[in-house]
Amino acid sequence: MNLDYDNLLIQEYKHWAIFLHSNQQYLGRTYVLARRENAFDFMELTLEEAQEFFLIGKVLKNSLEYLFHPDLMNYASLGNTFRHLHI
Repeated sequence: MNLDYDNLLIQEYKHWAIFLHSNQQYLGRTYVLARRENAFDFMELTLEEAQEFFLIGKVLKNSLEYLFHPDLMNYASLGNTFRHLHI
C-alpha cells in the first residue's frame, strides 16, 4: 500500500511532527516523528528536542483523552520497519 504521508500530517513543530497512523485499529493512534535527519535513538535527544517532545506529548495526550476517553494510554518506540525515531 502506498500512502501519502502528507495527508496524515496533523501538526509540525520545530523538532517533531505529529501524524495520524494509517492503521486505526486503536482509534486515535498517532505517532510523533523526529524531524532531525539522523535521529534514531530516543536516548540521544538534545535537551531542546526532549523538552519539545514532552510538551507536544502532553498536548496530544490531553487531546486524545478529550476525544476518545481511553482507558489507558500506551506508548512505544519501535524501529523495526521504519528506521527513524518515532514514538
